[in-house]
Amino acid sequence: MKPDDKPPLWSAQTRPQPFPKTREPEDDRQRPADIEMPPPLFFPGDRVYVPFETRSRPESLILFCAKMPSQFPPYHHLLNISFDHHHGETFTLFYPFMAVNVTGHRLAEIVHAINFRRCAIIREWHRDLYDPPGHGIAVVRTIEIASSMVNGEQKAEA
Repeated sequence: MKPDDKPPLWSAQTRPQPFPKTREPEDDRQRPADIEMPPPLFFPGDRVYVPFETRSRPESLILFCAKMPSQFPPYHHLLNISFDHHHGETFTLFYPFMAVNVTGHRLAEIVHAINFRRCAIIREWHRDLYDPPGHGIAVVRTIEIASSMVNGEQKAEA
């Protein structure tokens, strides 16, 4: 074989081919960005009081307060739950940055949903927002939040 008879290093058959262009998504398929998650339902469509909602694995617990701003503490920060299991009228959620005291009636169902990380929303009942609740359902009368944070800054200790 003569030195001039060597095949070229990149012959037409072995030369790398450019990557094919990506296909444009078809109109009948949805891209993940186009799929909308339903927003949490803060107010049911009517004035019927729904004390809490469950979902499969919510990342945070929405505390919907009637007279103050709502809070969205993440479940991974929940340290402990203190529950009055004899009467079922109060429980406290402890976080590193706040404590949430909830009072009402028949709260055991809500506490167990929180304990199993299934509770997505807790709603405080207020007469201006909801009709009087029916008999035999849980009623959240107050949600009180004790926090050492004010507007994202540490409160001065007195």
